[in-house]
Amino acid sequence: MFTRLSAFPLTPIPGNGNVDEKAFAVLVQRLAAAGPDDPESPPPTRVPRRPAQPSD
Repeated sequence: MFTRLSAFPLTPIPGNGNVDEKAFAVLVQRLAAAGPDDPESPPPTRVPRRPAQPSD
């Protein structure tokens, strides 16, 4: 169903109201490792689906 990965990290802000930069860096590193798609890249080639088999 889904063929692309889009990434929108939530910014970690603890109770003091400041951005937790270390936690944010970890989130971005994990997203980068997962390989989100570049919005400028063409969509992936679709693989044809097999027709559904009739049930007995």
